[in-house]
Amino acid sequence: MRDYDPDKRFNGSVRLPHIAYNKVRVCVMANAIHIEEAQANNIPYIDVDGLKAFNKDKTKIKKWCKKYDVILASDSVAKQVTKLLGNVLVKLGKFPIALAEGEKLAPKIDEVRHTVKFQSKKAACLGTAIGHVETGE
Repeated sequence: MRDYDPDKRFNGSVRLPHIAYNKVRVCVMANAIHIEEAQANNIPYIDVDGLKAFNKDKTKIKKWCKKYDVILASDSVAKQVTKLLGNVLVKLGKFPIALAEGEKLAPKIDEVRHTVKFQSKKAACLGTAIGHVETGE
């Protein structure tokens, strides 16, 4: 890369043709429509009342959050996340990915499973997963 300043930090994500990680644990912060879909597809979910039950207790939120790799949130719930949970999820790097009102869960989860995130901090090198052993032919 020419004209790249190594002191600058950057982050991003890339969608890969294959799934990079075998097991991606997903949870949905769901509204009524997405709760029905999550129940039908056996996807773990939490509703607004469940989020209120945390009562902004950081240890409870961390304990719940550690069980999942990715958190999705319905648009209506996503707007309330910072009010209900504070900035705990931001600090843990698990801020939820927004789900549009009419969006289906299965395709969105599939999209998330194909996406890898990367970020450059202080080191001059960058590493991320691009697949697993079963991907190769």
